[in-house]
Amino acid sequence: MRSSLKPEPVDDGYEEKPEEAKTIREFEKVPLVIMPYGERYTILRQLEQMKPTVIILYNTDIVTLRLIEVGDYVLSPGIAVERKALDDLTQSLQSGRVFKQSEQMLRHYANSVLLVESNRKFESKIVNGGPFQGELTRHCREIRALLCSLLRATPKLKVIWSLSPANSAEYFAELKLNRPEPDPEKAASLRGDDVYKPIEEETTVTPDKRRKPNAILLRHMAQHLPGMGRGDVQAMMLSQK
Repeated sequence: MRSSLKPEPVDDGYEEKPEEAKTIREFEKVPLVIMPYGERYTILRQLEQMKPTVIILYNTDIVTLRLIEVGDYVLSPGIAVERKALDDLTQSLQSGRVFKQSEQMLRHYANSVLLVESNRKFESKIVNGGPFQGELTRHCREIRALLCSLLRATPKLKVIWSLSPANSAEYFAELKLNRPEPDPEKAASLRGDDVYKPIEEETTVTPDKRRKPNAILLRHMAQHLPGMGRGDVQAMMLSQK
């Protein structure tokens, strides 16, 4: 189902129905953005609540596909974006999920982007508000160290820090400038690795077919073990035990 977006802002209490989330804009010969179906539609609903002058994607046709597994947004055949809110980035770094998501994007897209997005709920937490907002606790230092490990392990990964969903829309418009349109069928055909399924979903998988844990995350955790030097960690990783 397709519906056209009106330029008037929507009330704050607006909730998009699932059946209306497949496409929010339809114009003739407009740029195309591909994104998954579900929670990630929130960014577009937030854009509707802002003034039309800041909706940079006003003339963009956005197609949502339930089957997209690699990236949150596909802007062109060579550009994919993984979007993380500040709190979501912390959880993804701890679980190692963002490491695998970055690897998957880099495997299929020449230009892979990690979009770290803030919003209004973080505005009052400039200091002592989290790992990326000035807090100096041991936990927050470890989170920042994990982010550094991610960037060192994936040097081709681009990182964009966005102040708001509207700011993200501006970045999207710039990234799409003079780029070819993405192919929905190809984007939907890419499959991610099921390495982070809950244990109960993997009970039928034999031990020899289980995916190995993320090596980057294991290396970082091993470096914090008592008595483990950098050489010890390297020897342990090479032993494959």
